[in-house]
Amino acid sequence: MAWLVAGAVAVVAALAAYAGYLHWRLYRLRKQVDVPRQFPEGARVGVVEPGAPAAQRLSLKRSIHLLADAILEDKLTQTEGCLRICAIAGHDVHHALGQARLT
Repeated sequence: MAWLVAGAVAVVAALAAYAGYLHWRLYRLRKQVDVPRQFPEGARVGVVEPGAPAAQRLSLKRSIHLLADAILEDKLTQTEGCLRICAIAGHDVHHALGQARLT
């Protein structure tokens, strides 16, 4: 019985050492990779500027309509749909939730 416990401890120790080694390698890889920011500070993804091309505005309107249809057909929960629509429309969701009144 003691050899079984000793064997189990050895296996667990070996797996823990291997997991630590993989974690260390992942840490080094992440440290080496310098991911540049895709958007400048303060940029809002999905926001259509007033002078944007009509095709871009139409694409965003179409996306919002598709999400609204998915909500009505119960393919998407109302919460998830609203969050996605807010993200597409460019609204600050946290600000909007802070301003909402619960009745």
